[in-house]
Amino acid sequence: MNKKEKKFLQQFHARAGACIREHNMIEDGDRLMVGVSGGKDSLALLKTLAGRKNFSEKHYTLIAVFVDIIEIPYKTDVLWLRNFCKTLDVPLHVKQISVNFSKTNKSSTCFYCAWHRRKTLFEFGKKKDVNKIALGHHRGDALETMMLNMVSHGTLSSMPGNLPMFGGRVNLIRPLLNHTDDQTTEFARLMDFPLTNKPCPYEDNTRRIQIGEMLHAIEEQFPGARKNMFKSMSQIYLDYLPIADPDSAVIRDDRVREKNR
Repeated sequence: MNKKEKKFLQQFHARAGACIREHNMIEDGDRLMVGVSGGKDSLALLKTLAGRKNFSEKHYTLIAVFVDIIEIPYKTDVLWLRNFCKTLDVPLHVKQISVNFSKTNKSSTCFYCAWHRRKTLFEFGKKKDVNKIALGHHRGDALETMMLNMVSHGTLSSMPGNLPMFGGRVNLIRPLLNHTDDQTTEFARLMDFPLTNKPCPYEDNTRRIQIGEMLHAIEEQFPGARKNMFKSMSQIYLDYLPIADPDSAVIRDDRVREKNR
């Protein structure tokens, strides 16, 4: 590994650390569970949190969970995943579930699949008494979600870095929220992560893909647009929004769930 690549890795971990501190994601004594899919983002997250655990001032325990839905032909090398977790000294739990997709159409399969994966994570996390569930979403995911919610549901909402759920019993955290897709891709290359053996046939048929293509086109015309659009989520001027009656504006604080598939 050359000097430039080593510097990149240092910056990658530093950016994750800054994001964790900014959103107060990890506290002393936390029990963290990482949802891993075998994709580059969740593997990068697990690698980052496992490495950070060895020197962080915040002492926490860490487990990984892979949810395998039998009916979805999205295959991950579970043996490689087990060996990977073993090298990180992180226990891996594989939860295989069956889902009836007969009542869904192709365009809604992704949302239905994601809902069941998330439900399984919550249920298993409760059994293991975890209080934080870490997901590998990055800046691009958050921006796409914001755009999807705007154009499809008329809401201004996205993916918060630290989201309390079930009355605060568990928090969803996203330590890679300040990273770009290109950065997690480069991290995966340097770590020699394997590609998914068999990609899901539904993945190219979602509205998220269309939004991603639209954002790419905007970025080509206005360089730096995605960075600024992401930044805009923390630079909100309510006085300069077209709200006729501020008292009637629906300012929600319950984190409306995104239905983005």
